[in-house]
Amino acid sequence: VPFAKKTRAYGTSGVFLLMVNFLRLLAVWWSLGLYLCSAELEGYLSITVSGMCSQRSGLNGVFEPMGLTASGRPWYRKTNGATFYWDQSCDGSNIYNEWNFDSQVPSETAFQDLDGDGACTQLGYIASSSNLPPMGTNTWTINCGGSSVEVSVTTTTPAF
Repeated sequence: VPFAKKTRAYGTSGVFLLMVNFLRLLAVWWSLGLYLCSAELEGYLSITVSGMCSQRSGLNGVFEPMGLTASGRPWYRKTNGATFYWDQSCDGSNIYNEWNFDSQVPSETAFQDLDGDGACTQLGYIASSSNLPPMGTNTWTINCGGSSVEVSVTTTTPAF
């Protein structure tokens, strides 16, 4: 182990070399983790949302795939923190099978009530058992100013 001998022989500079090598290993580990994460999400595209009511205009824009939930479905997040994910039961007791817009990051290990609040307090939803979010223009139930309103929301993926 020549490195260990150099560390002992060079005193303080050896500690510096040890730190540099540790940081290099950390960088390799971190990039490997990012690679594994990106490999898990390979094939999932960002989703652009439009058509929200004015009270939920912050949900318009691009949602990026962030991970997979326990159901194996992707979940998405916008730069403003809004999330988009599928939940079998938003309150943990009734079966709804919905794609939801929310302000909370969903659990990647729970099978129901992914935001963990025990209630259906999402910002909007559409009933669907699909493994991927519904694309095109569909009628969503959106919480607009404290009441649920049927809104024509369009979801698209980037054109190549």
